[in-house]
Amino acid sequence: MNPRRALARLSAGTVAYAVRTQGEPELVAGDVCFALAQVPDEAGQLLLMWKWAGHDGCRAELERALLLRVAKRASEERWDNRGRKGLLRRMVALALDEVAGRNRCKGCGGSGKVYRGGDVLDCVHCGGEGAVALSERALACAAGVSKSAWHRHWGERQRGVVLMVERLEGVSLLALKGGLEES
Repeated sequence: MNPRRALARLSAGTVAYAVRTQGEPELVAGDVCFALAQVPDEAGQLLLMWKWAGHDGCRAELERALLLRVAKRASEERWDNRGRKGLLRRMVALALDEVAGRNRCKGCGGSGKVYRGGDVLDCVHCGGEGAVALSERALACAAGVSKSAWHRHWGERQRGVVLMVERLEGVSLLALKGGLEES
């Protein structure tokens, strides 16, 4: 079972489950909850619940958990964020938006394809990617730093935060998949 599809079963909007030939559900919400408990990292559990099960209430707690990791990294690497109140929090929020696909292309709705006259073409707005990257200027503005400071330091650090969240998601999905195979 695909762990992403399994997590969707925890969404309040999901009613129907995949049914075996005997008429019994293949997986029930309890199975998914058991598998989710096998994810060893609480931040990973929150990330999966927020992104894949649609539990938006998890976002604030997830941001706090990730902020602790980013603050630790900032301290270890001696990031100078004095005078930039809330910068690390904004970086975490930007990373979560990127990982969740909130920058989805409006031209194709995130599919990367458009249909014209029976033909399937790559979207001209996103080049077939399905998402439009925010400009460096927009990212700097959203983070609350100047464009020059973004280019000197913060852009690379932001990419590191995004990679950290993507890595957490991958590890958590693997642990969830293992838990689903046990149930």
